[in-house]
Order: sequence, then C-alpha cells, then structure tokens
Amino acid sequence: ACDVCGCSLGGFSQGVMPDYNSHFVGLRYSHAGFHSRIDHTSLNQGFEESEDSYQRTDLVFRYNFGHRLKMNVLIPYLFNSMQGTHQRIATQGIGDPIAMINYQLLKEAVIRKNHFLTVGGGIKLPLGHYSLQDNGTLVNRNFQLGTGSFDFLLNSNYFYRRNKKGVMAEASWKLNTANKQNYRFGNQLNGMV
Repeated sequence: ACDVCGCSLGGFSQGVMPDYNSHFVGLRYSHAGFHSRIDHTSLNQGFEESEDSYQRTDLVFRYNFGHRLKMNVLIPYLFNSMQGTHQRIATQGIGDPIAMINYQLLKEAVIRKNHFLTVGGGIKLPLGHYSLQDNGTLVNRNFQLGTGSFDFLLNSNYFYRRNKKGVMAEASWKLNTANKQNYRFGNQLNGMV
C-alpha cells in the first residue's frame, strides 16, 4: 500500500489559508511515523522491523491577481528516515513543488461576505530526487524525495464563515504520470472538512 499512497509524497492539500483575499507567505510542518513488523517465519526468512519517519516542511505562498484569480505555490523540504532490521537510511532535500491557479466562483460580497468557493488546477514538477539507492538497490519509491513525474491536480475549496467562526471543505484529485523509470504512483483523491 505504501507504493500506492506514496506516504510522504502527497502534500497537495491547501488546508486553511489565512486572510483569504490577501497575498500570503508561510511555513507548514507535518510528520508521519510508521512502525512496521513483518514475520517471515513461514518462509524461513525470519523477522523484520522498521521505524520510518517522514517529516515535511512546506514553504507556501499565495499571490492574488485581482479579486478572483489566485496562484498558490508549495515548495516542500523533506526529512525521511528508515531505521530497520535490514536497512538504515536517512535522506533530506527539496521535494516536488506544486503550483496551482484557483478561481473564486463566489466572491465574498455575493452572500453577505460569508461564502467563498474556489476551483482550480495545477501541476506538480519533478524536482525532488527519486533514484536514491542503498547498496546498489533502489530504495522504496515511497521513501524518495520526489516521484520523477509531472502530475496534474484539480481542487475545490469552500469556506463559510460567520463572525470569527467558520467551516471549510476541500476536495483534491491528483492524476499521476509515469517517470523515466516507467513507474507511476496511483492517483490520489483527498477530501477534508
């Protein structure tokens, strides 16, 4: 399943972006940790364990072209670590950046400044290293800093706010293409409220 989801290689959710009608620059941090335990005793191969850590710091920014058109850019820096029975590896560096253009369908003044609805699309660029090897063998693809492929994204964001409280819903779809090694991660659909 790790090759399908890509563990650390998602990261295309925009999440809550403050001051929606202004330019914005910020940092976002996330961490995912996994403990894997595989018992191969039925195959006479023994026991295997691994502690994996995927840390990600994203430089995010938004630039508004007028009141309706917004450009969002995300540049990730990744710290990946795998401490296992048979493999101990750590890597860090720039991941695959994402650039998106969003169009605001519902302008804030339409319904008493409470509703925001945007739709958009973008591209993920293959700038992260994707061919890390350990002892001459390619390391798991989900552990790499990048995918080596151009990928395409569609998203929609809805915000409702009243006074200082609000609700946000987001849906994103990423269509992954194959890299030069002819490897392709599965497409991804994310949603959150």
